[in-house]
This record gives sequence, C-alpha cells and structure tokens, in this order.
Amino acid sequence: MRRAFTPTLLSASDERIRRLEDEISELRDLVVGLAPTNFRSLLRSYYLCKTREDTYGWKDDLAEKIIEAADVLPQQQSSYFSPRAYCPLCGFGSMSPHEEGFSLPEGLRRHLVGWGGRTHQCQIMVVAERSARDYWNREFAQTDAEEARRKAERKAERLATETLFRTTPYDSDAPELLDDRYRSARSKEDLKWAEDRLEQLGFQALKRERVISYILEDDNCVVYADPRTEGQITFRVFKKPIPKRKPNRFSITSSFSLQDRWKSDLKGKFLTRLNEVIAR
Repeated sequence: MRRAFTPTLLSASDERIRRLEDEISELRDLVVGLAPTNFRSLLRSYYLCKTREDTYGWKDDLAEKIIEAADVLPQQQSSYFSPRAYCPLCGFGSMSPHEEGFSLPEGLRRHLVGWGGRTHQCQIMVVAERSARDYWNREFAQTDAEEARRKAERKAERLATETLFRTTPYDSDAPELLDDRYRSARSKEDLKWAEDRLEQLGFQALKRERVISYILEDDNCVVYADPRTEGQITFRVFKKPIPKRKPNRFSITSSFSLQDRWKSDLKGKFLTRLNEVIAR
C-alpha cells in the first residue's frame, strides 16, 4: 500500500532561512561564473572529493593549476627579479603603483590562497572555497560525526589509562594527555630528556596516581612547566597566594619558553626570564 505523502510544514523563519540559503548559493554560482570559462570546472571540482581527507589539499592543488595557466607578462612590464602575472580569475595585480601583476609563483599563490597579512585574496577563490566547505560539510556530516565519536571514545580510553599532565594549580583545569595541545608532541624518550632538563633547573616532578606536574615555587610565585611539545619547554607563572578556586579572569602572570637547542647557561636564561615576569 502506498504511503500518503505528508508535506513538511516550515515556520516563517525556517522558510526565510531556506530562501536566503538558496539566494546565497545562486550568488556564489554567479560569482564563479565570472571566472574565465576554462577555470569554472576547476573551481567546482570540490564535487570530486569523495572523503574528508580528499578535501585537505584541494585549495592548494587548485591554486597550483591556476598558477600554471597564468599568462606571464612581457619582460618590460614585469619585475626585474622575477616573472609576473595578473590573477587569471579576477584580473587583479599588485597594489603597488610601481609593479604589474603578482610575482610568480609565490605572489600569485598568496593572492589565491589568502596567505599573508598584506595580501588581498582573490574574491572568486573566496567564494569557491566557501561553496566547497558548505558542500563538504553536508556531504561528510555523517562520517564526520562517526569519526568524532570514535575519537571521543579513544580519548576516554586514553584518559583512563595513560599518564596525564597538569600545567596549572587549579583542580578545575582537567589534566591533559601528552598530545592534547600539540601536534608535535614529544616521544617518551624525548620527554625523559626534557624531565632531566627540568630537574637541572630545580623543578620537582610531583605525581599523584597517573597525574604528573613539574613545579618550582618560592614565597612569591609558583611555576608550572609544560614539557610536552617538541623543541621547547613552556613555563607558566602564577602569583601567590593561589586561590582555591580558579578566578573568572585569567590569572597567569605570564609565560615564557626555553628552546631545546639552548645549551649554555640554561639556568641563567631561565632565571632572567622568570625575574622579568615577576618584575612585571
């Protein structure tokens, strides 16, 4: 037996939102349509991404293909130091009155991907990227949710079994995993090296069950060391007396770092930076 179709009733606000979304989509298509014909399919190639991982390099790959197709300016119009070209999509060039186009490849790449504070990004690329992200968020919503659930389960397992690190004096700040904040977390061997360095600086490693803190304190302040990131140790300085509850506003006096590559007069470098923080 055929099921009767029941139309979904939308509120006035829902209908307005849907209408605005449709208009935005149409405007984006119109902007992409302003690009030269041979680039339009490239700008819409985000449809070809079949997994979230496929999306990561899409913008950079697109920029490379656009750069390869750019028309290099004649020598008398370009810089003395490098070839130059106008953006093949929007036609823009350098904001300087003394230069034509963008340097190739780096200047044009920055214009296309929006890298650098002084770079005006190509607006056609901006629109294409926003369209791509909206499409990917719809297309991969289910797989993203499943991946987030798996990560949460895996993290819960690790929090229940692995060594955790406390880097503030407040119980309300949950201890963290070795790689919670840092993509380039230290290996276990490298962490042991950092712990030895902290011991040379006078820090104590205090461990309660699986939670470890690296602490140095005197009558005026307490310093928490965070050795988890590869290449440096970060120090956070807290004034005494330490309140039992974490204040609403951030109460760290300041923080500073020591680089792993520093070898000579390490304690002197540490004390100089610590005294500068305390003086402030």
